Amino acid sequence: MELKDFDTILESIGSYGPYQHRMMFFVVSMTSLIIGLQVSIKIFITIVPDHWCHVEGRESSSMSVDEWKNFTIPMVTVRLPVSWLPFAYRYPGYRCTSWEYDRSLLHETLATTNDWVCDRELYSVHIMSANIAGSCISTFIMPYLADKYTGRRQMYLVSIFFHFIFEFATIFTSNFPLHLVWRFLAGCSFQTNYQMSYIISLELMAPGKRALAETLSFATWTVGMCLTSLLAWAAGDWRYISTVSLLLDSYMFAVYWMMPESPRWLLSKNRTPEATKILMKIAEVNKVTGASAEDLQQQLTAIEKQQPTAMTFAEIRRYPTFCRTVILLCCISAASYVVYGVISLDVNFIDNSYFMNFFLLSLMEFPSQVTGWLGVQYLGRRLSAVLTYLLCAGTCCVAALVGHEGLLTDRLFHLLVVVSLLKWLSTSALLSLYLQVSELYPTTMRSTGMGTIAVFGTAFFSATPYIINADEGSGLKYLMLMGLSAACAVLSIPLPETLSMPLPQTLAEADSIASVRPLKKLIHHWNVKKFTPVPFYGQTCSNDKQVTRAEESAAQEIACLKDGQE
Repeated sequence: MELKDFDTILESIGSYGPYQHRMMFFVVSMTSLIIGLQVSIKIFITIVPDHWCHVEGRESSSMSVDEWKNFTIPMVTVRLPVSWLPFAYRYPGYRCTSWEYDRSLLHETLATTNDWVCDRELYSVHIMSANIAGSCISTFIMPYLADKYTGRRQMYLVSIFFHFIFEFATIFTSNFPLHLVWRFLAGCSFQTNYQMSYIISLELMAPGKRALAETLSFATWTVGMCLTSLLAWAAGDWRYISTVSLLLDSYMFAVYWMMPESPRWLLSKNRTPEATKILMKIAEVNKVTGASAEDLQQQLTAIEKQQPTAMTFAEIRRYPTFCRTVILLCCISAASYVVYGVISLDVNFIDNSYFMNFFLLSLMEFPSQVTGWLGVQYLGRRLSAVLTYLLCAGTCCVAALVGHEGLLTDRLFHLLVVVSLLKWLSTSALLSLYLQVSELYPTTMRSTGMGTIAVFGTAFFSATPYIINADEGSGLKYLMLMGLSAACAVLSIPLPETLSMPLPQTLAEADSIASVRPLKKLIHHWNVKKFTPVPFYGQTCSNDKQVTRAEESAAQEIACLKDGQE
């Protein structure tokens, strides 16, 4: 029997039929939309609107709010020389004990409900960072447990329970330390809930359709982000917004019953009968009549015998090329998340325009999906990433000039255009990054690998609220983003090109990608067939040495020449 790899088996039962279409819509698209909304609402519930001290007496006067503020509250803080102190005591100041808020856009946020302003203004920033930190910690732990013990599907369910229970607790908690804890634990659901459903779907797709699935995921995520502005505007109260987020979890629970466990993961755990059953179900939905459970199990068993029973990060040291790839991806992820985070979370870069700012920035993700998909499909993963990061660095330089107050008379319009372009480019960069990560890690480490990359990114992402809060009108943050984008462009150059490559199953296969795809060669859509290997990375010889696909292909050509000579 001819030895096949998993992608070849998947092709025989339908790698892009009705089953994959359902997965792309009901799992990839819908979960991305909902999670995009659930993540984005944190931006609106932690907004600190314009506020001022409450001074009693306006109700009995005929003054407007602005007139009363001008009459009772100093416009600026005045510092007097020491010799003037006796004079200053004639006009004593009073500590502000209550506040009034501009509720024209949002009626209630966490800040307005709990008076987290002035000396407590950073409380809202802490809440946002705690939520991101929870995501960072859980993204390191949960995907590892998924790869090692539970599988993708069970860990997905755990992450949804985390979000539902602790998000519910935050609605009824006003105590800051306790609210901080609940937000941290609620944040543990993301990014695991997104990654598990995405990886399962990705592993059931044809290699040529993975970029489409990734683009669809990002596009529906963008729809969720756009709907966030509408939801926040319509609800106006952070409690109502959080309640809608909880109601959406009902669909997320339903997704658990829609998707199977990953057959690739089952195969890596020597659970071949279960993997066979799932593949037969796929063949049935795709209306492939020639599939045989017995043949499928024999083919899967043959693949199972030639792959290691367990893979850990400790084994990476034995594969220096793959080790280098992991380090590069971690560094790129950290920088990319900061660039994307600062652009996405700074919804008040034009004062008092939260909904418009966020909606317009979200809209920019739609063209970024198109250009990102076209880039990775036609220019290749590596060249597309390098060019995107370079363009992002150049745009950040322009944003630094435009963002500095006083340099342009029509500063706000120019800033809106430049920041929108930045959102476009930073999103395209993330699309190529996630696609590269999913195609460079072997199956038994794919969840853990994506989790590790996300941990590095999210750890630095948690600092973005403080970066935004510290930089008001100076434009210095854009100079920092320019340096990070340029660094990402340089670090992306040594990454192997994975355009049209089958997903690696083992560390040896992942390590061999660089040898099959030479670094010096510029691989793109128009010449990719010259560098695409035969459908199987390697086979086990009698001396237990791994033979790469390139070597196998060369051996086949030599054998053909010998046959011709004979």
